[in-house]
Amino acid sequence: MAKAFFYLRKSTGKQPQLIYVGLRTGDDQLAVSTGIKVNPKRWDSKKGEIRQSATPFEVQLPVLLGERCRIKNLDVISFTNNYLQSIADFVNQKSGIPKDLLTGEIKSFVNGRSELEQYAFDLDCFVKGLVAREGMTKEKLITAIDSYLHPATDKITLLDYIDKVVTDSTTGRRMKDGQILNPRTIQRYNTTKQLLQDFQKVYSRNIDFDTIDLDFYKDLNAYMVNVKDYKPATLGKHVSTLKTFLREATEEGINTNLKYQSKAFKAVEDDSDSIYLTEQELAAMYALDLSAEPRLDKVRDLFLIGANTGLRFSDFTTIKAHNLKKVTNGYNLEVIQYKTKEKVVIPVNDTVMAILSKYKNVLPEPISNQKFNDYIKEIAQRVPALQALETKVFVKGGKEVEETCAKWELVTTHTARRSFSSNAYLSGKPTLAIMAITGHQTEKSFMRYIKTSKNEHAELMRKHGK
Repeated sequence: MAKAFFYLRKSTGKQPQLIYVGLRTGDDQLAVSTGIKVNPKRWDSKKGEIRQSATPFEVQLPVLLGERCRIKNLDVISFTNNYLQSIADFVNQKSGIPKDLLTGEIKSFVNGRSELEQYAFDLDCFVKGLVAREGMTKEKLITAIDSYLHPATDKITLLDYIDKVVTDSTTGRRMKDGQILNPRTIQRYNTTKQLLQDFQKVYSRNIDFDTIDLDFYKDLNAYMVNVKDYKPATLGKHVSTLKTFLREATEEGINTNLKYQSKAFKAVEDDSDSIYLTEQELAAMYALDLSAEPRLDKVRDLFLIGANTGLRFSDFTTIKAHNLKKVTNGYNLEVIQYKTKEKVVIPVNDTVMAILSKYKNVLPEPISNQKFNDYIKEIAQRVPALQALETKVFVKGGKEVEETCAKWELVTTHTARRSFSSNAYLSGKPTLAIMAITGHQTEKSFMRYIKTSKNEHAELMRKHGK
């Protein structure tokens, strides 16, 4: 007796290919598209099924079939292989009827039934499978059917949901604006989950969707300040990440507790007293002769690239020759930012051009952020103007603390980006043009970011008044 088999329309190539069901009787062969596509590399031609190593994004299901899989929250690969088997079973059962009639029957099967017809078909297959089992009794059959008709609803917890978000983000199923999330974002998700688990143990309290309220919020903040000794910026990041989980779970119908939407349940913003380097201080750093110390020479040059472009550490340390573009009035840097995946175009000034030329447009290999911070402090210490004392204001243990130190001690990788923003603003460049480079979404957030004094604002106003 002829048996149904599956094959791809085209067994090679990078594009997903249609899966066809075939039936060979003598010299005649029937072929009907299943409407399902798969990456040829993920197709097992011997078994006539999709390999388990395939990701959900390498399988394309027809709309109704895909919706059925999504609603039941099923594994896409297993679901699709089971569905293909149901097509094979159907074809094998009908293999004795004329080809033209069988073709129509298969198309009707593949193109979908009504919800009622599909439910009846699934139930029929389930019951037949039970009856075929060895040792099946009437009582066992009734119990199994009852379990099928009234499935237990497993409640997903908040921590389970976070695991799901992490998995979906890692596999690429969950994206942001059509872009796969970068590893640092996923790492932040895991760090917030670990924080919640630690908090749960210390406070001996259950954390779930229905326990998130203002009391929880206050206790969590107290834990982060008093036990973890976190700064306000870290508190804000964790609360913001938690609210992301809660918001998405609410949109999916999993969470119904909306207390996290209270205005009091907010992610605090850090208004730390970070510094920036003036154009004169940057020029003094550029003038240092570090030729005898290559490790410092390279770090100084990379820092100045950041201070003259506004790029983040992850971007200014990975500039390549292809990022430099010739334009009518000079050169631009065109960079796809690592964090946001957004393209940014930055005019290249003389300092940046000179540094790029020094390395023949191939900048030194990046080092770790921690080492970079150590080396840039060593460099900044050699700039006379950076010996000036600064009063650093920060929050420790929930209290505001003042500490006096030399300005060079406060220089970090991020000082470069902040210096670009502050100097560009003070030179009178349009705020929106600067924001297009730094990525700030609102003028309010940009003004909080730059570090300019009241005297500097007054001087800027004086220039505009002339």
